[in-house]
Amino acid sequence: MAEILFQAEFVGRENELAELEHYLNEASLGHGKVVFLEGETGVGKTRLVNELVNKARENNVVVLSGRCHPGGEPYHPFITAFADTSSVEGLMLICNDGRLMTSAGMPEHEDDAELYAGMLSAIDEFSRLGVKSTQVSVTVEDAKKRLKSIEYGEYKIVLEHGKYCMLAALVLGTEPRGLRAQLRGLLEDIEKENTEKILSWDGDVESIGFLREKLLRLVSSRKFGIQKLSGVDDKLQEKKGSREGMFEYISEMLGMLSREQPVILFLDDLHWADESSLALMHYIAYALRSSRVLIIGTYRPEDIDESGHEGTFGLRETLRKMSRERLFTIIEVPRLGRFEIDKMIDSIFRPNDLSDKFKSRLFTETEGNPFFVEEVLKSLFEEGIIYKEGKKEGMEPGRWHSKPIDEMKLPRSVKDVVLRRYDRLDENTKKVLRYASGIGQEFEFKILCSALAIEEDKLAEELDKLKNARLVKETEYEGVMRFDHSMIQEVIYEEMGGRWQKIIHERIGNSLEKIYEGRHAEVAGRLSYHYMKSENEEKAVKYSILAGEVAVRKFAYSEGAKYYETASQFLLTERKSKEEERERKKKKIEVLLGLEHIARITGEIDNALQYNRQLLRLTRELGDDRRRAEIHRNIGWIMREKNEWEESLENYEKSYKISEKLNDVHGISESLVLIGEVHWAKGELNKSVDYFQKAISIAERFGDAKVLAMAYMNLGLVSRHIGELSSALVHYEKSLSFLSNIGDAHEMARVYNNMGHVYWDKGEHEKAIENFERCISIAQRTGNIRLMGIGLADAGWYYAKKNEFDKASVYLDRALEIFEKLGNKLMIAKVYVAYGVLYKLERDWRRATEYFLKGIEINEEIGIPSQLAENYFEFALMYRERGNMKKAIGLLKKSLKIYEDLSAKKNVELVWNELGTTREEVQDGLE
Repeated sequence: MAEILFQAEFVGRENELAELEHYLNEASLGHGKVVFLEGETGVGKTRLVNELVNKARENNVVVLSGRCHPGGEPYHPFITAFADTSSVEGLMLICNDGRLMTSAGMPEHEDDAELYAGMLSAIDEFSRLGVKSTQVSVTVEDAKKRLKSIEYGEYKIVLEHGKYCMLAALVLGTEPRGLRAQLRGLLEDIEKENTEKILSWDGDVESIGFLREKLLRLVSSRKFGIQKLSGVDDKLQEKKGSREGMFEYISEMLGMLSREQPVILFLDDLHWADESSLALMHYIAYALRSSRVLIIGTYRPEDIDESGHEGTFGLRETLRKMSRERLFTIIEVPRLGRFEIDKMIDSIFRPNDLSDKFKSRLFTETEGNPFFVEEVLKSLFEEGIIYKEGKKEGMEPGRWHSKPIDEMKLPRSVKDVVLRRYDRLDENTKKVLRYASGIGQEFEFKILCSALAIEEDKLAEELDKLKNARLVKETEYEGVMRFDHSMIQEVIYEEMGGRWQKIIHERIGNSLEKIYEGRHAEVAGRLSYHYMKSENEEKAVKYSILAGEVAVRKFAYSEGAKYYETASQFLLTERKSKEEERERKKKKIEVLLGLEHIARITGEIDNALQYNRQLLRLTRELGDDRRRAEIHRNIGWIMREKNEWEESLENYEKSYKISEKLNDVHGISESLVLIGEVHWAKGELNKSVDYFQKAISIAERFGDAKVLAMAYMNLGLVSRHIGELSSALVHYEKSLSFLSNIGDAHEMARVYNNMGHVYWDKGEHEKAIENFERCISIAQRTGNIRLMGIGLADAGWYYAKKNEFDKASVYLDRALEIFEKLGNKLMIAKVYVAYGVLYKLERDWRRATEYFLKGIEINEEIGIPSQLAENYFEFALMYRERGNMKKAIGLLKKSLKIYEDLSAKKNVELVWNELGTTREEVQDGLE
């Protein structure tokens, strides 16, 4: 059968490519762009981007690309994209006899290029395993045996051998993925185009100087100057443990990179993106609007998540949010027309005598989908329906023909055509393809080899067959292959049925376990997925819990919850033996603790309470008193958020008693702080200070940074309340120091918010707003919805007092939405009072009165004296401004009484100052 390369010319996308080139030019000028390519499966979105990328690399544009996969781990597309950012410092072309032909780059090593060449040649000589140094040409087999790389100080020298010469890349950092494929392609081009020059080269460097330009282009496209983006997976937990810090860090590094060279960040198949990756993409898109970065994403509109359940931020929701900020442009990629399909056919089979009737039927059956067209053509070629006549004497080379159109039975769907091609494979090759489909669209050679339990050379042969059949292909990453199209993998996987799927997933999971021994956290998500699919209960639970922990450490809360829920599904049924049932309950506790932690951070406090009720029951059954005390503290916190003060205090005191019985120092001191917080909220100032001081005394002896941070933060609240503002700031700074050391971003956000109040009281309004905004930013990036609401409410209050009405209204609306969702009456009341202040300043007396009364009603109900006093005070100022002194003085009297009971000296002084213009008027009002 005649050989043919099934890669059609790029046709029918000239307008879309021109539009992409326009946006790349805009980005290169410092106008960062985000472009989404929208189109159905097989329509050619990735091919379109690849055409742009090939041109961009020639112009020294850095290209970072990552692909999303179903069930992918958090941030997977970014981790793979940033794995390519090691720097290629230089490149050398060396003859097989050891002579340096030319070099490029190597700014600090240009003068030493001859030395490098000699060193490489000498080392290579010992590694040739019988290949003589006098050989001008070597076989492919010999080349494969030769040295691949050597370490040289902080550098790695990567070698790619050809038939007549070799390329040596000097790499700073780890070997970049895809570099070898790039070197191989460059070397093949050089040898193919310059065979005679290389074979007859007499050592004259100038005679082949033109080759330096080819080397220089590759160096320029790979020479980043920074390596800060590589190993981004390790960066996910840096920057004081906050998602904000990680997002900011990545944005800064991309911005730095773009200052040296324009950057394309390509994210393929976004319809499969995890929620954390989408959040990071959104952040980068906003942060780099003025950078030389073009972000390109592709997605299938038919596969966008339409679940719409509360808490999800799938691609549809991300697009909605980004659309409000006008952050992106959509380019629709439609199917091709008849003219373009004809050009595709002619570019594959050239020259041909394929009839117009044949082309018309193919277009009609495939409806202009390029992938479907290519798959049908491959199938017809393999079946011999499309064939090539041999060369005839005196005539031009053979032409492509097809059998009569009536003899053709064209596949009716992509699935049909893929299965027809699959059925022509032998059984061994089919097995390899099935296992590969179980791994995913991309699959690693070593994992596939282990799962199949066959020798490497045997697997290599089978993969060669699949490559020749155009079902799989090499990727730019060493040791990684992928299906020729995602639809091929999907069809093969679905076709093999549930029984085979379970067997294959089990073997893949076992292979991952073995290969990543001691590093299971790196592939926890994949292990969870494969053992879930194989229904291996024990391992599915083990690795789903691990994957949940890893996701939470990366601030990927939605993904973490999904992993924990997966584990939970395998723990529903009671076990027969007591020991097995005890182990099930222990695992259930691990899962519930993970879900409870996520629920509290994301503001789902009713769910958090439900999880804690279950945990309380399980810890009692297992006799785990230390953990039971911890659960009581959790429930106490939740009840405090729900303004159920007595029940909150009851749970904190239970925790204290249990911890005291166990002599658990941390539990004792933390319980003391939490009990103090309840007394503080109830206005029992002296009691609260006693508890905080007791906690500090214990925590200092045992070096408990978390408890010390909590206690000092609360002492800061007390100091501000009694007007000792400088002391408040000292306490807050101490708290921040402890929190910074333990990396608790959530509590740091609270401290910043509290410091904002102090700076406002000191009259330093800009510093106050700065701290509120810092709280909001941290809470937003770490996903802590409650803290974000607190920051928004406080900032909205003070924006109102600065007469920035529009900004205040936006912040307060967002805060109210959050606290109504959480059911937090205390904060709802605070937002109502802030609305009252806002409308008072706008002199909208009716609406101001309405909100002040709403706030008073809630504050009187929940019994928080300090907030009620503030409510009366602001309401009084409104009446005073309207000239109704009687009502103003009545409300000020109520406010004054509360503040005096609370010993809030500064507030007492403030109320007295507002009571009237003369002492006589004040006294008259008080009598």
